[in-house]
Amino acid sequence: MAPLTCLTTSYLSNPAPAPGPILQGDSTPAYVLKRGNWWLALQGELSMLNASWKGAGRAVTELNESETWRGGQGLSVAVGREWLNGWSIGLGIGANKQHSRFLRREVGSSRTEVVVDTTWTGTPMGTQTNYTWDIVETVVNEPGVERDYSATNIYTRLRIAPEVSYQPLRKKRFSLSARLVPMMMLDIGRKGNTLVPSSTIDSLEIETTGTGTLQLDDASLDERFPMTFAISAGLELRYRFCERWSVGFLPTFTYWLPSAERRVPSLSMTELGGALRLRYDLRHQERRLK
Repeated sequence: MAPLTCLTTSYLSNPAPAPGPILQGDSTPAYVLKRGNWWLALQGELSMLNASWKGAGRAVTELNESETWRGGQGLSVAVGREWLNGWSIGLGIGANKQHSRFLRREVGSSRTEVVVDTTWTGTPMGTQTNYTWDIVETVVNEPGVERDYSATNIYTRLRIAPEVSYQPLRKKRFSLSARLVPMMMLDIGRKGNTLVPSSTIDSLEIETTGTGTLQLDDASLDERFPMTFAISAGLELRYRFCERWSVGFLPTFTYWLPSAERRVPSLSMTELGGALRLRYDLRHQERRLK
């Protein structure tokens, strides 16, 4: 019997085509989100102030003794852009008010007067009495006039603040961001009282130097309130309660950069505060791929 012959059949494997972005024959476009989106925010804040006046002279020392700093409030709007990698930049513009209590008792210089009087002395001489008179000079010291000044000082400043932040943590609706904000502040209004050096000349043409009270909105004080720079840092805990709206709580610390030495007093300040930010994310823009 003839041996069986092994029959071999060739098998041809057809590899599957590489998948593409769109199946062949499917005209449905694909959409992908851009890497970032724009946002708008409204921010209100409260702060506690630790401030003092710097400079040389007696007026600066008495000014620190007369003015007690309280707190500040601020309101601003901001616009910015956030990327998917967690980084965000923005620009905020707003105004803040800082309050202090001014209390001072001012005593004017004393005045010395010489009072001249005549004293008559009678001497009996028989049926007659002879009178003689003497001139008596008396020195009288009169105290100066006392005045009490009491006011709530209000300093209003325009604030321009670019910001940069990074979001290292996000879980469900909560996120945590670290923020750094350099600020430029311009004086736009003042109300209350302050102290300035003063001098008086008495009747003997003797000049006495001291300090006097002046209204804060006086034009001569504009040099004391130049453009100021500060830097603020904080952490924002944000809660997203819907797709586009979120609210964040932001504790902050602000340090005023020291100004150059000037002949007028300058303000040194630090602020410890908290802010509440309401944010709206604009609609995500999509990019179409064919």
